[in-house]
Amino acid sequence: RRGVVAACARARPSGSGDTGKKTFFCFGAGYTGLGLACALQGDFVVHATTRSPAKQDLLRSCGIVPHLFDPSSGLKLSEEGEEALRSSTAVLSTIPPSTVVGPPHGVDPTAELIREVFSATRGSSLSSSSPPPEGLDWVGYVSTTGVYGERRGEWVTEETPVGSNPVSDRASARIRAEAEWLALPGELPVHIFRCGGIYGPHRNVLRTESKPENVRRRRNQQLVSRCHVLDVVQGLLKSMEAPNSGGIYNIVDDDPAPRDAVEAFALGLVGRPRPTEVVPSSSRQATKRVSNARLKGELGVVLRHPTYKEGMRAIVEGDIRPFTREVLDE
Repeated sequence: RRGVVAACARARPSGSGDTGKKTFFCFGAGYTGLGLACALQGDFVVHATTRSPAKQDLLRSCGIVPHLFDPSSGLKLSEEGEEALRSSTAVLSTIPPSTVVGPPHGVDPTAELIREVFSATRGSSLSSSSPPPEGLDWVGYVSTTGVYGERRGEWVTEETPVGSNPVSDRASARIRAEAEWLALPGELPVHIFRCGGIYGPHRNVLRTESKPENVRRRRNQQLVSRCHVLDVVQGLLKSMEAPNSGGIYNIVDDDPAPRDAVEAFALGLVGRPRPTEVVPSSSRQATKRVSNARLKGELGVVLRHPTYKEGMRAIVEGDIRPFTREVLDE
């Protein structure tokens, strides 16, 4: 991630003293958050949280205003951070929920913080009948297609019930977190984005070490929904342009392909041999096919990388969009 941040930094002037711009606040300055931040700079003053004091200078050099925040360790957002949040036009959370925190506090302290901050702004508690806080047009929460669980190769849409099929502990926490965010739609213009595996520059199969356990995991995954980070950012931007409070969107490409097929294709592009480890076919498990029809139909997204083939070719050719530098640091 440091390479991604550094790439943004070299392409953007330092400082955050822009006036007359809207404010974007991102919880989590990770891969997706930084991609959207890079796309919004120029039109927005961008604020982002990080758990690492060392990362603050890197974010500043990107032109991003940093704020320390780590609910997992009890590190609260500062008063300056809360003020920036209150003044924001758009807010995104990419922070995963806790798998251990439960009632009455919920699994997503970020959602609770947003409720508290905007209740304080209004001077009273928000309720399901409250209008959106003045100036706040859009709130996004990045979730995962893992909430659909095991579907044995069936297609799923945003209307498919979640929680009825076996899911991992992490996916179960995501389901609970989504419910906490969607408890706010009357108060805050919340949107849920269920993303497949996010890949792109500096984060793809060519950069993953071919350890035996990674090879076995790939060969064991028969169907995997994924999306290039450029198309994830595109989906978020399209939603920001046309808010639909309470909307849920799958962000995936058109081809839920096996991971070993992606690996074979990517390695072929760069002339590298495949690892020889093979898992018996009897141990392979189908999962699900995730529809992106709503993403295309309602938001009008035209995927830049409709399959992993276009995405991996772009990566090999040096296209690092949505980031803002021709080559990422190692």
